[in-house]
Amino acid sequence: MECPCYGKAGCRKKSLLSPSSPARSPTSASASAILFRPLSRYGLWAALIISLTYFVIGTALVPRLWADPLGPMLKIWPVLMLNLVAMAIREDR
Repeated sequence: MECPCYGKAGCRKKSLLSPSSPARSPTSASASAILFRPLSRYGLWAALIISLTYFVIGTALVPRLWADPLGPMLKIWPVLMLNLVAMAIREDR
């Protein structure tokens, strides 16, 4: 439900479903699909594609992220590996 003054100067209220809301992000959709067993295969593939897209676009547009002390680009590799492990053991769970 939108705030009637949403977007006006001085309004501090935000909609729960604003465009920047995490509830609308593709990562939350893939995470929800992973939790629901019949859709877990599609959710894992979506998570893999989203991570690889983040890696490629991040490297192309902002290569200095590789030198960042917090390592935002380095954090992708463990996520990708865990995603591949989850894909491999999906049938056994």
